[in-house]
Amino acid sequence: MRSFLAAVALVLAALLGTAALTGYVASQTALSPAHSGRLLSSALKQPALRHRILAAVVPAYDQLPAPVHDELNQVVQNPRFQAALTQLRIDAHGRVHLSRLRHRLEQQLRAHGQGTAASILAAVGGPDVVRLPAPVAHDYAAAHRTSWQVATVGGVIAVLLMLFAVLVSPHRRRTVRGAGWAVLFSCAATAAVWWAGPAIAGLAGRPVWSELATAARRAYASRVGSTLIPVAIAGCVVLLASFAVPRGRRR
Repeated sequence: MRSFLAAVALVLAALLGTAALTGYVASQTALSPAHSGRLLSSALKQPALRHRILAAVVPAYDQLPAPVHDELNQVVQNPRFQAALTQLRIDAHGRVHLSRLRHRLEQQLRAHGQGTAASILAAVGGPDVVRLPAPVAHDYAAAHRTSWQVATVGGVIAVLLMLFAVLVSPHRRRTVRGAGWAVLFSCAATAAVWWAGPAIAGLAGRPVWSELATAARRAYASRVGSTLIPVAIAGCVVLLASFAVPRGRRR
């Protein structure tokens, strides 16, 4: 009976650990207001998303001359402009400040010998601040809070379940080893969910969601790796530590 309880606890720990890791990764990447600029930078590398974004940021974008269109598309993919994009933030009120970004865009146009295009952009102007629609801003903030809650609560419960499994198990070495495998399973499952994000988002039937998920996967790949690798190393340490646990049944 104790072996069964330990096994169930480890399975639940693996599932909750996966949810906690996925929630943590999401809260620190796509759902983090402080890192939203990286997603925008990655999105501008995809033609369909780039057109949507430029049409939203540059007033009368579709009425601009074709040469200006082409130059804008080249400039927003420039490494210096991309670096400026990563500095964008969504504040607590769902606002994105664009004045510095528009100024950098004008600078890059002039640096590329497109003074006329820069003058047109300056003349067209546009809002210095873009506010996300209230429902969108609310849902974004709520998703960030929820992902963080799942990460913290799920992580704590997963650790407690592993400790419970070790305490009740009559075969502690095997159970500690199982805890290590549970941690590694959570890492692998989280990586799989992240990698399959575009396909999962595509199930909603809206191509833009899949495109955004693809942009997010590209933008935050290194950050996801830097999050999961230490956890995977911890799982390997637990696996190795299991060999130091005495054999035999607990009395």
